[in-house]
Amino acid sequence: MTRNAVEGLQFFAVFLVITYTLVWLIRYLIGHRRWVRATKIQSDFHARLMERFGSNAELLAYVQSPAGQRFLEAMPTAVDMGTAGSLPAPVGAPFNRILWSVQAGLVLACGGLGLLFAKRYMIDEIAQFYATIGTLSLSVGAGFALSALASYVISGRLGLLDKPSTPSSTHV
Repeated sequence: MTRNAVEGLQFFAVFLVITYTLVWLIRYLIGHRRWVRATKIQSDFHARLMERFGSNAELLAYVQSPAGQRFLEAMPTAVDMGTAGSLPAPVGAPFNRILWSVQAGLVLACGGLGLLFAKRYMIDEIAQFYATIGTLSLSVGAGFALSALASYVISGRLGLLDKPSTPSSTHV
């Protein structure tokens, strides 16, 4: 019976690894396609801009003008390949990593608690296995959550977190 439980767990782990790899590969390919398309559009635009100006002096004068500076600042310089297919709501780099750690920690901790709860309904040999895996999962989940908390505190003290702007609004 223990062998069946371990074999089932191994099959599930292999299934999760294969699924994760396929999802990651698809996201990477979509992001790469998006990056190539954005780079091509940007390079085509720069080539057309260079054709428009007759000399380097005209281009330099445009770049140094206020309109040219605003235009160049608004130009996208990089495409984030990690957000392929997600909503275009930019979140700062520290927040992405902190939120990912919180999410992973909560999922692992809940899985560990579920295994510890389920061990009460198993025979002794399997219950020991569930208790071991549940305790490890709960510990790793708590570690992720504590890591996210420490990252949040350190990022805040280093000034890496953007402060939300308070818009001046009038209540009607």
